[in-house]
Amino acid sequence: MKTRQRDPVGLVLRTMPADSEFGRPAEGLPAVTAKVSLDLLEEVPGRRRKLTDEQYQQLVENLANNPLATPVTVRAIDNGRFEIIAGHNRVAAYRELERTEIDVHVVDLDDDGVERAAFYSNLLSIDLPDYQKYLGFKERMASTGKNQSEIAEEAGINRSLISRLMAFGTLPSAALNVVELNPEKFGLAGIFEVSKLVEHHPADVIAQALKQVASEEISMKQAISLIKSAGKGKAREKPVPEIITIRRGNTTFCSVRKTGSCLRLDFSDESATDALKEEIENLIKKYAKAAEGRVST
Repeated sequence: MKTRQRDPVGLVLRTMPADSEFGRPAEGLPAVTAKVSLDLLEEVPGRRRKLTDEQYQQLVENLANNPLATPVTVRAIDNGRFEIIAGHNRVAAYRELERTEIDVHVVDLDDDGVERAAFYSNLLSIDLPDYQKYLGFKERMASTGKNQSEIAEEAGINRSLISRLMAFGTLPSAALNVVELNPEKFGLAGIFEVSKLVEHHPADVIAQALKQVASEEISMKQAISLIKSAGKGKAREKPVPEIITIRRGNTTFCSVRKTGSCLRLDFSDESATDALKEEIENLIKKYAKAAEGRVST
């Protein structure tokens, strides 16, 4: 049976199919649920979902007083051992509680199926921060070579959500470090708005504003306003043109206009332009050659 739940950013995500759809019980191994020794379970680095200290302690306390509601999903590997696909924190909590066995559901999946199961079981947790969803989708695309549209189809979600999640990757490194240390403080909606400001606003201002959000000094809305206002003073000033007028008698012979690295000559008589064109070119070439000699020495 498939269920649906609402993601914190307001879009509906498809939950993972029931285990019978996602992987069939391995032949000759426990069918739906069985108790397995914790010593036989192996964890793959990077697959365990990160919980805050408070969330983890709540899980431990819950399991200390209540039976396990959802078995850990595993697949059989060599030497009678099992690889954890989903339920790493439940296993860790059982070990902390000095339990010796845990209920498992054994499924038969290939490597891609295992990666997909582990990823989506974490992704669809309602309290998973948007930043960790970004990391998960980014890693999934890198490991499979699939593009955003293909990953969206695989996950059963709107492609625009994947595209918006990628906004995390546009943040300056210092700002991204702030988010990485405090992922639960930054939702997709706010980060998406900040990403629009990255190109034309100072990276240090963006990072400092996000630090203030992380420390709860200001709201995300205030941070965005702060970044915008700081950026206004950082706008690049246009160079003021310098104009020199060269006269021939009482009339203007040539107007020389210098703006930054641009030099413009406007002659009042077209014949003078034709006559001086070659001389000007030779003068510039002579200067360029002399400059080249200075650089080489």
